Amino acid sequence: MITDEEWDFLADIIEVLSTFADATTELGGSKYVTSSLHSRLIIEIIKILETDSQNINREETGNAFDEENQDEIPNDDINKSVNTYGLINEIKSILYTNLIKYYPTITTDALISSILDPRFKSLDFTLSIQKSHTEQQLRTLFEQEKNNQKNTPDASGTSDASSTSGSSSTFKRKSPIERLIKDNVVALDEVGKYLQLNEIPFTSDPLVWWNGK
Repeated sequence: MITDEEWDFLADIIEVLSTFADATTELGGSKYVTSSLHSRLIIEIIKILETDSQNINREETGNAFDEENQDEIPNDDINKSVNTYGLINEIKSILYTNLIKYYPTITTDALISSILDPRFKSLDFTLSIQKSHTEQQLRTLFEQEKNNQKNTPDASGTSDASSTSGSSSTFKRKSPIERLIKDNVVALDEVGKYLQLNEIPFTSDPLVWWNGK
């Protein structure tokens, strides 16, 4: 018979594992942007698992995905009550340790997709130093793209007939970084101007937002 403590433990473990299920569902979508959501979800999960796990010796937790660990689980009588004291924190600590192992740090390259998403561009879910490095990397990529456009031959000098007939086949959708570039004589801090804009609601489509720019 399942004890009250075991029922409480089951409720707690369902809550923990539901976090992974929710993240998997969100990242498994095919009709909305997911690349910019990946880093944010990983960081949020790590924060959730980090709670109450500091007192566990992580060097002894092992790898939760190691098949050898499965052999260490004793085949006890299912009618015997399980000591659930501290068990949920131990499980959270093992999951936390393995997430840190596979995601020791969220790289700047991974955060570029997030900063280019007008829903998450403030990067308020990252450390300030990560935010600073990502903003600097965005400026570097922006300058590289601007220089590339300067060095690209302008196709606007072709005949009207050719541009009209081939417009549908030669049209190239601009990337978010390309959309930041303005054809102004006066030098503008396009990246800074973009970062100062308010974030759009989470339910909004960032692609629709960029298409309007």
